[in-house]
Amino acid sequence: MAHRAGALSLADIAISVVEKQVGPVGGREILVVGAGKMGGLAVRAATTAGASVSVANRSPGQTHAIVAATGARIEAFDPGPAGDRFAAVVIAFGGPWVIGHPTIRALAASSTVVVDLSVPAAVPPELANGLGRRLITADALALTDAEPSPADDGTLARLDALIDATTAEFCAWLDGREGRMAADALNARADREREAELDALWRRRPDLDAEACDAIERMSKHLARRLLREPLERLGRDADGRHERAARELFGL
Repeated sequence: MAHRAGALSLADIAISVVEKQVGPVGGREILVVGAGKMGGLAVRAATTAGASVSVANRSPGQTHAIVAATGARIEAFDPGPAGDRFAAVVIAFGGPWVIGHPTIRALAASSTVVVDLSVPAAVPPELANGLGRRLITADALALTDAEPSPADDGTLARLDALIDATTAEFCAWLDGREGRMAADALNARADREREAELDALWRRRPDLDAEACDAIERMSKHLARRLLREPLERLGRDADGRHERAARELFGL
């Protein structure tokens, strides 16, 4: 199902969660790490909220494009001790955020909130431990996003149970090497089941607003990816292809 007009992006929600922790960000400094699609959305969301935005990225070309489009400033990928001046850091790129001990110490000792939108997480473990509750992960953000939904009439629980049951069956025989086609087919099967449940919900609850619909859809996608991640990785290490064949037979792929 396509996102409905007017729905908030994950980047908008990230800035909203930051404001719940630190107060309004208008006039305050925010660092966005990453200049891809999600990084660009985060820069725009923070700029719209009135923040003074800096962008750090490994690729200067992408950074300059966002700066030119939004008026943000360029920051070093590893900001060092000065990193503690930011009210929040939003991380939105693939791969680890490689930073030195001065940056880790500065952020851990500050009141800075760090939102890590990367999956898997980009924040180094040492910094994650130092931040404690000031670290907001993609998992936590998706669950927080879903909490206020007025539509929890059992549909989300059924989605969770459906994916969980599929994962349990899958883990019973997975022991894998790369079974890419089977993995893709399993993902497609999970998506079809998920969208069928969502379509049923939209028909039962036509009164849901765009924000609630977008939150439910994104949370269901997040649950599917999180619950299937480990079994799919194990399928990717299948030794001789037996498990790929078993997957196709078991799930009718």
